[in-house]
Amino acid sequence: MSKLAREIEGAFRENGIRFTSQRFLLLEHLMRSDIHESADEIYLSVNRKMPKMSRASVYNNLHALSEAGLVRQVPSEGNIARFDANIHRHHHFICDVCTAVEDVPWFEPPQPGDTGLRKYKIRSFEAVLRGTCPKCK
Repeated sequence: MSKLAREIEGAFRENGIRFTSQRFLLLEHLMRSDIHESADEIYLSVNRKMPKMSRASVYNNLHALSEAGLVRQVPSEGNIARFDANIHRHHHFICDVCTAVEDVPWFEPPQPGDTGLRKYKIRSFEAVLRGTCPKCK
């Protein structure tokens, strides 16, 4: 068994999510890629390896992986959600030209007392930076 397979199985156990071959394939696919794909793009990619997996199964399993905290939905242009299996703290950059989504190293958010957010109880924070990527400059 590969190191990645052991890591995925451990993540399922730690997060209390039932192990299925479909969920394993989806998480493995996302963890092997730094591309933030949409559910449809993921479906097309994994369907080559598991042709019997339906589009609905991909959507349902991505939702289950998101609920378990193993996959993050990344805001993107329009109504398309993109998915990211990098669960380590980081932010995202979205290119205005090519719409690519890239990971950005973590930086701390403004402190609630410093920004007038005292009345809010903040659970999490993620910055989405937008502009032009180096390829499109």
